[in-house]
Amino acid sequence: MTIAFDIDGTWGTDPWTFAAVADLFTKRGWTVIVVTGAHQPTAKLARMEIDRYPVVYALGVLKRDAARASGYSVNVWVDDMPGTIEPCRILADSHV
Repeated sequence: MTIAFDIDGTWGTDPWTFAAVADLFTKRGWTVIVVTGAHQPTAKLARMEIDRYPVVYALGVLKRDAARASGYSVNVWVDDMPGTIEPCRILADSHV
């Protein structure tokens, strides 16, 4: 299984917790990657303990497509802006 984390607005909100969670997934045999839509300075990646994971840059393309182009098939996404991952799906409220 592969899990992909976003940086800005996600991992960056609590780097220590996200690093611990990512480490737990790794220990359980998951592949952990980071997929971001923005260029990230090397020092920032190190400070947030992201530099131990592959970082995929989705600059101008959907994150799913960037991950696939880098050889990853992501099973779980952790992202504050899901509309950047794949074409948006509109979910209807069944109570309307």
